[in-house]
Amino acid sequence: MRHFIIFCTAVLLAIPSLSSAQSYRSDDFDSITEYVNKILLQEAEAGDANAQFELGTLYEDDIYDLYDDVIDFKKDLKQAQTWFRRAADQGHIGAQLRMGRLALPDHEAAFYWLHKAALQNNTDAQVNVGEMYLSGLGVTQNDLEGAKWIEKGALKGHPIGLYVYGLLLAEGRGLEQDTDKALLAFNHAAKAGVPAAKTKLGRIFETQEGIDTNPELAYQWFRDGATNGDPYSLLQIGRLTAEGQGTPADVIIAHMWVSLAAEAGATGSNDYLIKLEKLMSADNKIEAGARLARCKSLDSYSPTHITWCDGALIDGWMDKYIK
Repeated sequence: MRHFIIFCTAVLLAIPSLSSAQSYRSDDFDSITEYVNKILLQEAEAGDANAQFELGTLYEDDIYDLYDDVIDFKKDLKQAQTWFRRAADQGHIGAQLRMGRLALPDHEAAFYWLHKAALQNNTDAQVNVGEMYLSGLGVTQNDLEGAKWIEKGALKGHPIGLYVYGLLLAEGRGLEQDTDKALLAFNHAAKAGVPAAKTKLGRIFETQEGIDTNPELAYQWFRDGATNGDPYSLLQIGRLTAEGQGTPADVIIAHMWVSLAAEAGATGSNDYLIKLEKLMSADNKIEAGARLARCKSLDSYSPTHITWCDGALIDGWMDKYIK
């Protein structure tokens, strides 16, 4: 099974600071050093976990934002870890998450701190702990434990947790196999914006993984996946457009999608382009090139974000199929 979670990166970067400075104004102090020495350091040394966490964040992030005044501060990861450790030992969830991140590449230490946060019902930690059990990183591999923690995060609405929960249900890994529940989990994850879930739904409806095929749904989910940065989805909407499955056949539009897939690095896209171009007239190729250039000139264009290349998506298209 592929691992769709990178430990302590995306989910652990957006940890809110519980600032002890919120009752102070930046102009109350001549410098950030004065603020740290007069207020923050004293509170941290006195055992205030929030102050310890804020001080750790200050040392880790190399910059401080106090009431919109951004001030440079000397980065010191050793000091950051010291203060995070003191806060984490008191049960501060944010500090436990940061300790988990700073522990890498020591997966055992990362697991130790993430597990503590997971026990306090932090969903980011629960999903990371579940994935670590599934992959055997930092802890003995255990599908049942992994599925248990993934399920905890998923049932609280964690987007990545929902996607991995769907994979486990579909495979019967650590959980009783249930394709209906898996489909529902993928749907919720896709609606929460997880690109891999959208691509997975496209594959399900295209290849009949436990349900009836539905080319229209396959096309729409691949289309959603493409607009959220999935190169494989770009290739698939190009292929479906070329074949007229789930959308009107149009070799020129198909060429545009497959060209974008090739730029985004989708495996097999260059071979499919060659196949398409054998079916195209000289005029078709000129028009396809012009359409690709127009798509790439749009303000919203990037190789993996192409919502406006042939019109906006229609919100709510999936609701009549999946509740």
